Amino acid sequence: MREILYGNDEEIGSMYFLQEEGVFKPTDPREIRMRRDLKEELLEVLNSSEFKSRIRSNWILSPSWRVHSGKATLELLRLLERRGLAKRDEEHPDWFLLEDETTLVYVSLLAKYSAMESQTWTVTGTDLREYRNMTYGAKEGEKALKLHLKDVLPVPRENVRIDDILRFRRRRREELLRFREIMDEIQDELILAENFQEVKETVERHKERIEREILEIKRRMKSDLISLAIGCMEFLISGTQSLLSRDYVQFGTNLIGGSLLISKFIVKRNLGGIRERPLSYLYYAEKDGIVEITKNN
Repeated sequence: MREILYGNDEEIGSMYFLQEEGVFKPTDPREIRMRRDLKEELLEVLNSSEFKSRIRSNWILSPSWRVHSGKATLELLRLLERRGLAKRDEEHPDWFLLEDETTLVYVSLLAKYSAMESQTWTVTGTDLREYRNMTYGAKEGEKALKLHLKDVLPVPRENVRIDDILRFRRRRREELLRFREIMDEIQDELILAENFQEVKETVERHKERIEREILEIKRRMKSDLISLAIGCMEFLISGTQSLLSRDYVQFGTNLIGGSLLISKFIVKRNLGGIRERPLSYLYYAEKDGIVEITKNN
């Protein structure tokens, strides 16, 4: 049984460790959960045909998630009960059993609205593309440019210890910052692109720099004995409306065994995480089949 709020002993220990390392900060959801727009957006997702096609009708026979009542309003939890998506835990009255898809969508939205409330620049991410589509995507809304690094990014395997990852992060900070600076430069230039030719020129101009930095990170991971897999990264870039008003925006180029792809993505107008800069990062990794990559609708 997976729990939202407290977790098991191992998860709690990991959170305390990350908090001590300065890379994790808990968020109090009590104010965020009261937002009317969060509830409205959740209902929009719950009413979508995509969501309805994913839920298990017999989920209550083997529930996977247990959510503390402090993570949501009682009104919302009762609404989910009426829809057959939640049930109060009879042995623990402060907890609710939730259907899997419902839990992941709600927590995704809670994270997005937490980012919008944050006093510092905060972006949200997900390692499941279907929830990227449900929580960020829309049939109508603001157009964004999607930059996709596919099958090129070295990422630690799931069995790598978190303290080894943090040690690598500290030791190789300079190399990691160089890669991030390059990606920031590319995104800043793409924001200013007025036509698709400028997009292609920007990508080609930075392509070799991206390859060099990725290869360097990969070498450093191997030298530090970090077991790695090849993953992917996506960036959603808003602020390019003149370019994205055109119907056709698609471009791809090979990149050290993988590819760099540019295309359009429609995002909701209240997309969280782009208040301070017109950027939103989305990350996912394909690690030994842990994440199944599906095609966008």
